[in-house]
Amino acid sequence: MTEASIGPEGKAGRVTLRNGLELTGKIDRADICGEYVSVVDYKTGSVSRDVFSDLYYGSNLQPFVYLYALKKSMGLKPAAALYLPLKDNFLNEEDAPFRYRAEGCVTDCPDILSRLEKDISPGKSRLLPVKISDGCGRLAVDSGSSAVSPEDFESLCALGVIMAERAAKDMSLGYIAKKPLKSRDKNACDYCPYRTLCGGGEPRLAGAVKRQRILEAARECPPEVLL
Repeated sequence: MTEASIGPEGKAGRVTLRNGLELTGKIDRADICGEYVSVVDYKTGSVSRDVFSDLYYGSNLQPFVYLYALKKSMGLKPAAALYLPLKDNFLNEEDAPFRYRAEGCVTDCPDILSRLEKDISPGKSRLLPVKISDGCGRLAVDSGSSAVSPEDFESLCALGVIMAERAAKDMSLGYIAKKPLKSRDKNACDYCPYRTLCGGGEPRLAGAVKRQRILEAARECPPEVLL
């Protein structure tokens, strides 16, 4: 499924916030296999490697919100929220097999990952942000991978909606302070077309947050928002 919209007339479902506002958007690509779905967001610029912190600070919410809509409307379980860079890097021969490797978050179920990447094998995945180990003849996801349990994945999708609600509330209250988000490797002002008019401002520093803390925050989402 490509270019599928969420919103009042979207075929990918609807997401209505608790304040009555409805989110709209367009999914670049959604791959459906059985009861699972992965969402791919194509990026022409740089791609963050810390999708969990991005979500925690309220940036790059789209794939998680789209997965939330697909779960609500079609009952599809989230398998992956991926960002795929659309640029051709001149990689050395050692890195060439990973030129189409996406960043993001995936489920930690090897059986589902094998549907996302054909012939996935132990070692660094060619397409997914995971590293696979082979224990006792069975594939397993290494702990350092960008993978979470199916239950936590659904909670992260709900957290994406909560962060959208917070942004909507700030806008409704007229909050327009110049507080761009700045992380270790990027500044929200860098690609803003209005930065010369605005002049920037004191940035909000996105400090390092442990993944466990982010998962705990996701699990604490209000029951009416959780999937």
